[in-house]
Amino acid sequence: MARMPDPAVRQRWQRLIRSYDDTDCSIAEFCELHEISTASFYAWRRRLKSGDHADGFLKVEIAELKPVPNCAATVHFGCGTRIEIDSRDTETLLHIVDRLRRDDQGASA
Repeated sequence: MARMPDPAVRQRWQRLIRSYDDTDCSIAEFCELHEISTASFYAWRRRLKSGDHADGFLKVEIAELKPVPNCAATVHFGCGTRIEIDSRDTETLLHIVDRLRRDDQGASA
């Protein structure tokens, strides 16, 4: 069974990469200072630039829309979580997106 990604690890690396961008250090110097391997630094920088997390939001896709009368939408998150909601219920969908945004901002603060 695949291990679920840990958002705290991703957020730590996001902070480290942003911190590096604000320095005049070489990558090797930065990694030594923060006691991380250069290989991990390059791998995480590549992963974060790949677009998995754009503007603090998780990438989600509407996987399937069921025909009326059910009108259910199944949303698959990159971490493996799936939710199903009535696609006509925009209030619930907006609430979910807002909650995810606030949770992500609170964790990275």
